[in-house]
Amino acid sequence: MKRYIVLIFLTYNTSSYSQKLDSLFTVKNSLIRKIKLLNDSLIKTEKEINKLETKEELSTIQKSNIKIYTLGTTYLREKPSFSSRKIKTIPHNSEITLLDYEVDSNYFKISFDSLSGFISELSIHKNRNTRNYIQSFKLKRIKANRIKKEENARVKQIELDKKYIAEYGRKTYDKLKKGYFWIGMSKEMAILSLGEPNKKNKSVNSWETREQWVYPNSGLYLYFKNGKLSSYQN
Repeated sequence: MKRYIVLIFLTYNTSSYSQKLDSLFTVKNSLIRKIKLLNDSLIKTEKEINKLETKEELSTIQKSNIKIYTLGTTYLREKPSFSSRKIKTIPHNSEITLLDYEVDSNYFKISFDSLSGFISELSIHKNRNTRNYIQSFKLKRIKANRIKKEENARVKQIELDKKYIAEYGRKTYDKLKKGYFWIGMSKEMAILSLGEPNKKNKSVNSWETREQWVYPNSGLYLYFKNGKLSSYQN
């Protein structure tokens, strides 16, 4: 009789734990779906904010009373590069409107004669009245470009997080982000966890492909066999 009571008790407990586990998994999956929807909404909202801020700033620039003129004859170019295609010749002392500033090339995006394109900063006439305005404009655009790059990187990281969580599961992906590695992991997982190695040595024969990855800063060596981590040394 006691044996049946214990068996019933164990069966009940097992069933109870299973129901609780199923319930928690249901809650977890529901939260994951809600987080995904919130992330998607946040990305869309931030994109709209950036668009409106850019339009507002350009509108303020175009309403400015300060006049900007070219220095010498120059060319309106398709891209911010000296080798880029010429769109139009701009005569000396022509009035232009500044639209944007390319930090990497020192080119301004401008509007001239109903066309938009790029000219070198060296082709812009600067005097006492315009120098501070141009410098202030540059700093604002540099800041705006930096914020845009940071935002794009953040959005890209969110998309990558979603991709890898779907591919590996959150628990495994969290381990990879913390730098864990283990036998059997793929090469992509190793790169996510440890980054690209400084050196790769590869050997191929008729039945297998072997690779050695070298991380000299940490003294770590990874050995892959047919794309899977088979051993390591540190």
